[in-house]
Amino acid sequence: MVKPFIAEILGPPVPLARPRFSRNGTWDPQKEIKARFHWEIFRDMGRLDPLRGPLALDVHFHMTLARSCSKKRRRELIGFPHAQKPDLSNLVKFIEDVMEGTLFLNDSQIVSIKAQKTYSENPKTVIKIWEVNPPLEE
Repeated sequence: MVKPFIAEILGPPVPLARPRFSRNGTWDPQKEIKARFHWEIFRDMGRLDPLRGPLALDVHFHMTLARSCSKKRRRELIGFPHAQKPDLSNLVKFIEDVMEGTLFLNDSQIVSIKAQKTYSENPKTVIKIWEVNPPLEE
C-alpha cells in the first residue's frame, strides 16, 4: 500500500466559481483563494515532484453551521450530512483545480473519488490522495 498524502485546510470549504467575462477578456474571481489553498497544500506536501500514476482521491468537507442554530440543534447536526448548497461536485472541482500541477500533473489521473460533506463546529477541508498502482517506468 502506497502511503497517502493528507492535507488539512482550515476554514470554510470553497466551491469552484465560474470564470468571469468582460470586454477585456476572462478572469478568475478565485485567484487569491486558490493561491492560499495551493500554498497550504504545498506546505503539507513534504515533497516537490507531483504524483504521476493513477490516483484515488478522498475528500471530506466539514461545513459550517448557521449562526442562527440553537445550541441544541448544533449538537444534533454535528457529523450529520450537509444536504445544501454548495454542491459537492463544485467543492471537489475546486480541490482538483488547486491540486493540479502541485500534487498531480493532470486531473485525468484521478480514477477514484470519494467525497462527503458534513456539518462541523470547525469548518475545514481534509484531502487524502494516493497512487492506486505504482507508476510505470518510462
